[in-house]
Amino acid sequence: MEMEFEYCIDANADEPIMLVNRQIGASYTEEGEWDGLPYIDGAKFQEELLCLDMMGKKRIQVWINSEGGSVLQGMNMFNAIIKSRTPVDTYNVGVAASISGAIFMAGRKRIMSDYAQFMMHPVSGGDNKSMDAFRTSIATMLSAKCGIEIDTIMSFMDVTTWMDANKCKDLGISTDTEFTSSLNKKFVPNATSEIMPYADKLINKLITKTKPKMTQVTNKLNLNADANEASIVEAINKLQEATNVATAATETANNARIAAEERIASLEAELTQAKAELEASKEATLDAEATASATELVNTFKARIGNKAETLAKWVNLAKLDMEGTKSILEDLPLNVASPKANAEPEYQQATAASIMANITAKNQVKN
Repeated sequence: MEMEFEYCIDANADEPIMLVNRQIGASYTEEGEWDGLPYIDGAKFQEELLCLDMMGKKRIQVWINSEGGSVLQGMNMFNAIIKSRTPVDTYNVGVAASISGAIFMAGRKRIMSDYAQFMMHPVSGGDNKSMDAFRTSIATMLSAKCGIEIDTIMSFMDVTTWMDANKCKDLGISTDTEFTSSLNKKFVPNATSEIMPYADKLINKLITKTKPKMTQVTNKLNLNADANEASIVEAINKLQEATNVATAATETANNARIAAEERIASLEAELTQAKAELEASKEATLDAEATASATELVNTFKARIGNKAETLAKWVNLAKLDMEGTKSILEDLPLNVASPKANAEPEYQQATAASIMANITAKNQVKN
């Protein structure tokens, strides 16, 4: 059975165009009846695109100007585009909003008109669980195509976010921008390359003193058929000047792009360094807080372990590793006992670590 195309302009063309110029999926009244508004059937679109894919086309274009609609039907369209063996390029020719924005993101090349808009907004139309699921799915679809983190995409979706062509190009949402001023105009370098062979023929005929036929040259230069040699040379010079201007503009643009890329690389390096410094600061702060808490605990047991700085430092390090365990051990330690020495003033004799552990072991044996 031959496919009847509804969304394809000319299925026989080498580069057929498919239109997404309505809402995605039908909308219904409260009574459950179709409200009569025209819509794109996502499943039908999917079938048509996959059929074109099997016809060996050079390329498929999808032109989008839609406010969005059904996420489920939009997923059909997104999936058909990304799985097509034929290159499918998407064009935002007006508004790519909501799920139609995700469809735009599916293209291999994503060309956005300079006046077009891209929009993301919160998912609606279901319970919290289903809306969270669709939100995650859409964020995953968009992130996979432009490289923006899923959490960042979700933050864009949490509010209504509009982006113009420049913003989309900067974020990687679009790959190219189509400028309105460049449409429906002849491309000057191509025109010049076509005219030069005719000019060469003209010069050769002048050298051989034969009367040249000027019709083809004058037509290419948009001159009257009886234009003289001076007029032809002047027209060619103007085209050459235009070519030089275009070449200079291209070089300037390339230099600006290189400078921007270098600036981006520099900013990324600064960001990486700042993150490392912040992480080090956090670790230092946590260590200082742990040291302060451990010191406070150990100081309350000086009557049991003494005031020797080296000993206090060891207990502080133990407490930083295991606050509760160290506290339990300290609570089980006996108080330092004063013992008399011959011919000397009485002083407190600090229990050694070995005696402390022996006492704790003995207590445990008695309890058992």
